[in-house]
Amino acid sequence: MKLPNATYPMHLNPIHAVQDWCKVRRLVRAVRRGDDVAPILYEGLPNNGTLLAGTHRMMANDILEMLGDRRRIAMVELSNVLDDPECYDLTNDDADALREAAADGEYDAIDRIWDRRHDA
Repeated sequence: MKLPNATYPMHLNPIHAVQDWCKVRRLVRAVRRGDDVAPILYEGLPNNGTLLAGTHRMMANDILEMLGDRRRIAMVELSNVLDDPECYDLTNDDADALREAAADGEYDAIDRIWDRRHDA
């Protein structure tokens, strides 16, 4: 299978390019097995926003679509997470840290907080 170019569906602006195709392959396999995968976190509108955490998960969704698989990794908008952090397995402290990191454009910090809470 020829891997797609780094495209990002729904016009989300990625924070970095996909660099670890093995990780993408593991994510695709995990979704196809029905494993729980951390949601993709974005800010703004789904058709015009910024990807905050989940560049590799977004690419995995792209590949799942190419394969004709209907399963996808869930996407959540930052404001929904901040409104109800418990629903997303976050503490209030984690939500506050995410809010600060997003306001400061600290994408590495967002990734660490989000992935740590979701074992991504």
